[in-house]
Amino acid sequence: GWSEAGYEIVLKGYLVAISQLSTHPQKVIVAGHIGVKGGHQVVTNFQLRLASYAHARPEEAGQVLMLDCEAPITQASQLIPYLRPTLA
Repeated sequence: GWSEAGYEIVLKGYLVAISQLSTHPQKVIVAGHIGVKGGHQVVTNFQLRLASYAHARPEEAGQVLMLDCEAPITQASQLIPYLRPTLA
């Protein structure tokens, strides 16, 4: 029930909190087990919602993230090229 602007504030606060526990500043959150039409959804610049199968709509649209950990990521949309279909 959050507005996009309100949710962005929550995401930024979470990223600050988890960055304090990391050796590198965290810029993006990847979250799963959320119903997503088409397999993924970018929420603000800070979150990628991902559904691998059961939460994808339709289920056949499920995706997985095959991340290149050497590539710097500063926006959730930069992760889209790393998505692959769950069912190939």
